[in-house]
Amino acid sequence: MSAPDSLYLDSKKSEAKSRLLINVSLVLSIVFLLSIAEVISSFITGEYFQILLVFLITTFYILAPTVLFRNNIKLYTWLLLPIIIFVPISLFCVILYTLTLNFDIMVVVYNTNSGEALEFARGYILYFIFLLLGYYGAFIYLSKKLPSKISFNNSLKISLGSVIGFALLGLLSLKNLSYKNQIKKNLTVTLPGSLIYNFNLFHEQLQLINQHEKQVKDFKFNANQNVALKERQIYVLVIGESARAKNWQLFGYDRKNSPELTKKQNEIIKFSNTVSGGYITAIAVPLIITRATADDYKRVYSEKSVISAYKEAGFKTYWLSNQNDFEKIGMFARESDEQFYLPSNYTFSKNVNLDMELVPYLQKILNKNEKKVFIILHTLGSHYNYAARYPDAYDKFKPSSKTDVINPTDYSKKEIIINSYDNTILYTDAVISKIIDLIKETNSVSTVTYISDHGEDLFDDERKLSQHINSVPSEYVASIPYFIWSSQAYRTSFTDKIKNFNANKDKPIGSQDLFYTLLDLSSIQYPNIDVTKSLASKTFQSSPQRILGGESKVYNYSDLKKISLLKEH
Repeated sequence: MSAPDSLYLDSKKSEAKSRLLINVSLVLSIVFLLSIAEVISSFITGEYFQILLVFLITTFYILAPTVLFRNNIKLYTWLLLPIIIFVPISLFCVILYTLTLNFDIMVVVYNTNSGEALEFARGYILYFIFLLLGYYGAFIYLSKKLPSKISFNNSLKISLGSVIGFALLGLLSLKNLSYKNQIKKNLTVTLPGSLIYNFNLFHEQLQLINQHEKQVKDFKFNANQNVALKERQIYVLVIGESARAKNWQLFGYDRKNSPELTKKQNEIIKFSNTVSGGYITAIAVPLIITRATADDYKRVYSEKSVISAYKEAGFKTYWLSNQNDFEKIGMFARESDEQFYLPSNYTFSKNVNLDMELVPYLQKILNKNEKKVFIILHTLGSHYNYAARYPDAYDKFKPSSKTDVINPTDYSKKEIIINSYDNTILYTDAVISKIIDLIKETNSVSTVTYISDHGEDLFDDERKLSQHINSVPSEYVASIPYFIWSSQAYRTSFTDKIKNFNANKDKPIGSQDLFYTLLDLSSIQYPNIDVTKSLASKTFQSSPQRILGGESKVYNYSDLKKISLLKEH
C-alpha cells in the first residue's frame, strides 16, 4: 500500500471515529434531556446512585428499538415527541417541589381547576415559556444532527447491548428486591415507563371512584343512638384547609391571630398533638370522615363515611362547602341529605367566595329547627393564594400579598408569605367563632369540631419547603389544629365524655381517630365499634400517628420530627 493510500485510510478511520464520538455525544445528550427531571430530582434528594441508574435505564430504553428504526433514525426521534412533551412539565415540578411528574401530581392537577392553576402559575409563566423554548430547541437541534441511517449490524449490536444492559441492571438492588421486582421498578423510574405506570395508577383510582356508589350501595354500619334526649341535638364538623397548628395563637403561637376563639377557651378542648392522615386534601379529607387509615387507604373505596352512620342513627345530614370537592371527596359529600356549594367561579383570586359566606346557609339549616342534625362545612381556610382567603379588614399582619405580588416558593418573600398566611388564620378564627355563636343561640345539646385536612410548609428549615406538595410530608404539614367546642347543655348531659376529652387531649392523636370520636361524642354506636380510637372514651389508645405521603408511602410522624430537627440545625 502506498503512503498516500495509507494516509487516506488513516484519515477515513479518524473521520469515522470522530463521527462515532459525535453521534455518541448526541445520543447521550438526548438521553440527558429525556432523564433531566429524574436526574435533578435525585441530585437534590442526595440519591447519587439513582442518578447513574436513571441515566443508564434511559439510555437502554432509548437505544433498544434502534434496529427497528435503523433506516430512519430521525423518524424515531420524532416518535419520542409524546414523551418529550411531558419532560419540561416534570422538570418544572422538580424545580418547584423536587417532585417529578407522578401519580400525586396528577391527582393534584385533576383536583385543580384552570383558575386555581393560573393563579398559582402566574408568577412562573415567563420562566416556563423560556424553559419550554430552551428544552424543545435543544431537542430539535440534537435530533437534526443525528445520522439518518445506521447499518443493520451496528443497530443490532446497539439494540442487543441495550436489552442485555437493562437485564443486568436488575441484579443491582439496594433494597433487597427480587430480580423480577427490581426489573419492574427499573421500568418505572424514568420516562416513558414512569409516565405509563403513573397514568395507570391514576386511571385505576378514577375507576374505583366511579364504581364507589355501586360498591357501597348495600353497605350499612347498623348504627343507632344509644341515648334518648329531649333536647335538640346539633353536631357540626368544620374541615379546615392547609392550617398548621404551629401558627395558631390558640395553640401557643406568639401572634394574636385567633383572638375570638381564645376568648372562648373555657368552652373549648384543644388537642395539642394531632397529626393529619394525608399530605394533600384529596387524601386527607377521606381519612377524616371514614374508617380508612394511612396504612389501609383502599378502605376509602369500599365503605361509606361518618355521614351515613349519622343518617342511620336518625340525623338529618348536610354538606356545605367552599371548595369544589372533586371526585374522591364528592363521593362522600353526596351521602348527605343535602349539599350546598358556594357559587364561586373558583378563580381563587377574582370573584372568590370567602368562608364566612357559608354562615348564612348554616343559619338557614338551623332555622328549620330539626331535632337531630349533623352538618359538615368544608372551608377554603388557608389554601394558597393566602391573600384571597380573607377580606381587607383582616389584613392585620403586613406587608402581605394583598399589596405585594409574590410567588409561593420565593424564599426572599418569606415574611410577606407568613404574614399573609397568619391573616388567613385570623379570618378562620372569626369564621369558626361565628359558627359557634350561631350554634350556641340554639340552646341545644351541641358540639362544633374543627380539624384541618393537613398543615403547610412555610420555609421552616434549610429545605426551604413551601405549601404542602412535597412527596415526603414535613412535620409542619403533618401537625394540625384540632379542637372541640361544646354547649352548656352538652357539658351537662355528658360529663363523662368531657372528662375523657380532657384526659386524652395531650395524647398522640391522628385525624383518623375523628370518625370514631364524632360518633362517640354523639352517643352513636354500631356493632364492634372500636372505641379505643375515640377521644370521648376512657379506653382511648394513643394513635401511631402515621401520614400518607407521595407515591402511597406512609411515614411516622416521629421520623418527620427528627428530620425537621436535623434540618433546623
